Amino acid sequence: MIKIWDPSRISKSPAIFDPLKLRAINAAYIRALPAEEFRRLADPFIDSAVHRAIDRDLLCANLQPRCEVLEDIPPQLDFFDAVVPYDAELYRNKKQKTTPESAKEALTALLPVLEGVADWNRDAIFEACKALAEQMEKKNGWLLYPLGIALSGKSRTPGGGTDLAAMLGKEETLARLHTALAAL
Repeated sequence: MIKIWDPSRISKSPAIFDPLKLRAINAAYIRALPAEEFRRLADPFIDSAVHRAIDRDLLCANLQPRCEVLEDIPPQLDFFDAVVPYDAELYRNKKQKTTPESAKEALTALLPVLEGVADWNRDAIFEACKALAEQMEKKNGWLLYPLGIALSGKSRTPGGGTDLAAMLGKEETLARLHTALAAL
């Protein structure tokens, strides 16, 4: 290396720092962490944003693939303590074929189904929602997209509607559905 190195080939221009590339590298590192290590690192950030009992293991399982830097965690979780105010137009989604009117229909149908779920966990909630979608001859997203918005007040969250319902618990989920239906 010493023999082939030539100082005349050194450029005077400064090095380029790319924060987007740094975020991408950090995201790859975070996604490669074991679940327990990610939870240990994420807990202080979750503690700063969430002040209620939630299923943290499920939350971390949903956060880890969506997290680029740990400082991004608190803004994603502001709805856990209270739903942020939102406009009914948030229910409008071309891909899921939802509107505020169809969201009201979906949430009205979902409420008694979720009230009847005895074993409150992600899989049981999803199976109940899936069975209802089949019964109504609708796609799962037509039911689950409005559920996620009703529970969070956001169109993008760490986890879908069934994950959020499992994290929040049955009582809080049903309370938020009642509130969302009253607003529609």
